[in-house]
Amino acid sequence: MTMPQKVLVADDDDGVRFTLVELLSELEVEVREAADGEAAWAVLESEEIDLLITDFRMPRLDGMGLLARVHAQLPHVKVVMLTAHGLRRRRCKR
Repeated sequence: MTMPQKVLVADDDDGVRFTLVELLSELEVEVREAADGEAAWAVLESEEIDLLITDFRMPRLDGMGLLARVHAQLPHVKVVMLTAHGLRRRRCKR
């Protein structure tokens, strides 16, 4: 499997998005970012993207809606979907 040349990270959580962009940049991959599904779709329509890493839950267009558009119109783009939905934060007992 070859390393993707250009990756789009779509996540409404600034911290998650920043971390993924930083990690991918260290791998010398060209990275674009978007804070919601509609912004991600705009990037996908205007640039040649190899891999989309997207959150499941985002405003304006969620990850499933974005996946459906990509699958129908840009089937060559690989997609990785992430979610933290359903995770509970545990309190540390001190």
